[in-house]
Amino acid sequence: MLVRVDKIVAVGTRDDIGNVQDTEAAIQYTEVRDLEQKIVLPSFIDGHMYLLLLGQSLRKVDLSHCKTLDDIQSVIRDYAVANPDAPTILCKGWRNWMTPDGVTAAMLDDIDPRPIFIDAGSLHSCWCNTPALEQLKVADMPDPAGGKIHRDADGKPSGLLDEGAMMSIIWPFQASSPPKEERIEAIRAAVQE
Repeated sequence: MLVRVDKIVAVGTRDDIGNVQDTEAAIQYTEVRDLEQKIVLPSFIDGHMYLLLLGQSLRKVDLSHCKTLDDIQSVIRDYAVANPDAPTILCKGWRNWMTPDGVTAAMLDDIDPRPIFIDAGSLHSCWCNTPALEQLKVADMPDPAGGKIHRDADGKPSGLLDEGAMMSIIWPFQASSPPKEERIEAIRAAVQE
């Protein structure tokens, strides 16, 4: 593989890449490494891959099997009891049909005092309890472009954030708030997945 500055310009044997301009000069001043049959991949920059978020989602409490609000509350309560040291309770898999009358932070507030974040199965909404809303500091925040912070009759965040609010508030918060080592482990888990 012939790399010039930061680009792969040719691959193959020395004979295969002989037609590349200045190849001999490049080879003469090139460090040669035996990769021992390992695979080389170029660096990927994919703005829609969400590798960290995928890794984090693998550790979230799965609510997709729940059928009612009571089921959701029970699963979260059981997780909270079993994981007293978790600073935050992260869940996934909630669907609107599970809570046909809508959702509010109050529905989660009595489960546990820690912040609770529940991603919708579509990943277009997040349902939060009051401590999570406080952590996000959304009380006086305007709705982000293309998104909505649902509010009650008094103008206080009700516990539901949609669309652009998910992408511009929830995801950046969840991506940056865990310690660095936890984020690295999440990326490793995503790569293994």
